[in-house]
Amino acid sequence: NNNNNNNSPPPYDIQELNIQISFLCIGAQKAGTTWLHEILTKHPHLSLPKQKEVHFWDWNRRKGLAWYSRQFNHHHHHHH
Repeated sequence: NNNNNNNSPPPYDIQELNIQISFLCIGAQKAGTTWLHEILTKHPHLSLPKQKEVHFWDWNRRKGLAWYSRQFNHHHHHHH
């Protein structure tokens, strides 16, 4: 069973995406996502959105991938 056949075209604005997406966190209310966001924000090699809930895929998709890219703190470095 080969489920890797994805014939969907890339998004029309894919060239505007200037971040590397490693994962998406999708969670229900009271499911621990606030805790997870706080813990992952402390990781020196991860860049999370400034606000926990970006709502890009449901409310803000029309704003484009450039807007989505700007939601992430690209210069978040911890020095230990």
